[in-house]
Amino acid sequence: MYQAELANICLENLKFRELTKKNDKVTSALFSDHNKYIVTTMGPNNLPTIY
Repeated sequence: MYQAELANICLENLKFRELTKKNDKVTSALFSDHNKYIVTTMGPNNLPTIY
């Protein structure tokens, strides 16, 4: 993953947290490694609104 390499994030240490779901699919997620984070989303490049 190019972004993880740029941020010097170790992929083996990533922890997954689901942010939003639609039906039974995760549509956005947060991956973290200590104090570094990657947010992934499906669809538009907008951060999800979490209620």
